[in-house]
Amino acid sequence: MSPRSSRSIAGSSPFLSTDEVISAARTLLERDGVDGLSMRKLAGILGVSPMTIYLRFENKEALLSAVRQQLILEVVKQQVLQRLPESAGSRDWRDDALEFAMSLRTHLRAHPFGPGLYQREDWNVAAIAVSNYGLQLMEKAGFEGAAAVDAFRALFWHIAGFVVVEPIVSASRPVPDSVMRQVANDDSATFSDYRHLFRGGEPDELFESMTRALLAGLQERIQAC
Repeated sequence: MSPRSSRSIAGSSPFLSTDEVISAARTLLERDGVDGLSMRKLAGILGVSPMTIYLRFENKEALLSAVRQQLILEVVKQQVLQRLPESAGSRDWRDDALEFAMSLRTHLRAHPFGPGLYQREDWNVAAIAVSNYGLQLMEKAGFEGAAAVDAFRALFWHIAGFVVVEPIVSASRPVPDSVMRQVANDDSATFSDYRHLFRGGEPDELFESMTRALLAGLQERIQAC
């Protein structure tokens, strides 16, 4: 990357703001991944000394934490909260939950470095905002207290898990029959009978059908209480 294009990431001011550093870090993460991010490399992109970066973030982990918070806040502000006034009280809670699930999956998939970042614990304000909306959905559905928390966790972990597993499954190749015979036993016989059903399928349709199945199960739980 040329010095001119590097400088354009940070803007013309020699006094970098925290947001400018985060923005440049996201650009570097999208290009090189988490392992390719270093404070020295980031400083080179911004055209400043590494000490300038350290004045704003103590270390790489602190910078990644700030990136994570910004990414999640984007989900909340752009994909969730802006839609809430349009749908609040006017639709079945499952429609809102499905829209939330599909939006969050789209956002997580948009960043090649996404899943690794989202497995961290320090969600802070952004996590609270996401959880607030999720708990509002569950209260709208009829859950209360610990049941609302459990229901939201089920939905959120379903979304995150799908995002993590999806590229692995998409990249996998069918197991040859010769290998299947080597590992065949009473437990694998069922998979051998059904494995043709695991092939193909459109990911978007699969995600929507699985999410609807989860929400239907949560609805049954509410009605059974």
